[in-house]
This record gives sequence, structure tokens and C-alpha cells, in this order.
Amino acid sequence: MLKLLDTHISADAVEVVTAPVNIFDSAAFDKAVAEQGTPSSKADLIASQTKRTITERMEEDPVFYTKVSKLIEDAIAEHRAKRLSDNDFLAKMQESAQMIRRPVHDGIPDEIRHDDSAIAVFNALTTGLAENQEVAGGNLQPILAATALHLVGIVRELKVVNWTENTDVQNAMRNRMDDYFFDVIGADHGIKLEPAQIDELVDSVLKLARARMGS
Repeated sequence: MLKLLDTHISADAVEVVTAPVNIFDSAAFDKAVAEQGTPSSKADLIASQTKRTITERMEEDPVFYTKVSKLIEDAIAEHRAKRLSDNDFLAKMQESAQMIRRPVHDGIPDEIRHDDSAIAVFNALTTGLAENQEVAGGNLQPILAATALHLVGIVRELKVVNWTENTDVQNAMRNRMDDYFFDVIGADHGIKLEPAQIDELVDSVLKLARARMGS
């Protein structure tokens, strides 16, 4: 995925700014876009800088950033195939950049919308437990939202300065998370998980935590 994100985005771009432009610096970003001569070159610039940001932040929420990256790649393919006009291409790239600047997170339960770290964990759990959707009447969202909040809470409770380099702290987090999956997700909610699946889920949560909550 990351290799794809690093590829050059347009073979026929007229003007491509190669120097990084921070898409969160609205004034500088808008100025760089305005300096491009055509709608297509503006779109190319927005796409390249948005994809650079996605690459840099991918580990903070792989599910969300992969979704936005696919939207960009699909629009690029449509534009190259002449099925998308220059102006429509520009509009789609502007929309994609805005998704990164101000994520909307459609479909996220209300109880975790205030917590970006819990949202990222919820996304990872939803993907990791996709095969378990038949449990709880086919709606795992309330369970996964509560689980995301609890797991993020474990990290916040146990983290110390430089905890991402501290194996003991991370093992303590892992043990608490393991217990939650076995005792609450498994026993209380009846979601049968194999130990290897729990290990994979905990690994993904800790990876997200290190990327988002490392300070």
C-alpha cells in the first residue's frame, strides 16, 4: 500500500510542485494550488500532497487513510481514462484533501466521535472482527465502540514517558487488553475468538496507540 502511495501520481501533469506543502496550513496550501495554471495541475498538486500526508499518517488510522487513498486512486484512474473532466477531477481532489483536514467519520457511533484515538481503534476492530458480525444480531457497533474506549483507556492509564520504548509497560497494556478480550468480548458477549486472533487485534491496537499516543 505504501509503495502505491509513493508513486508519481500523473504522467501528463503540466505543473507539479515537488516541494512538500502542508495541507493543514490552509493559507500556504491554497497559495500553492492557486499558482498552478490549470484545473488538472491544481488537482495533481492536491493529490500528491494529500497522498504524502496519508503516507506520513497511515499508521495512525490505516482503515480511514486507506479509504481516502483509494478514493484518490480511483479518481486519478478515471481522469486518465478520460471518464472524469479536469474540473470534476479537481473537485474530487479538493474533497479528498478536506476529508483529511476535517474527518467526518461517517458511521462512527456517537459515543466515540469525540475521541480520534478511539475512532482509529474502532475502525481496526471493525475490520478485524468483520467475520463476527452475525453476533449481537449482526450489529457489533455498540460492543466495538465500548471496546475501543476501554482499550484506549488502558493505554492512557498505563502510559508513562517514553512508554513506546518500555517493554514492561507495553506488556502490561497487552495483558490488560488480552483479559478484556477473553473476559468481556468472549465470556460476556459470546464472541468466540481464537488466541491468535486476539493477539492480532491487540497488536493492531498497540501499533495504533504507539503512532497516536506515543508522547
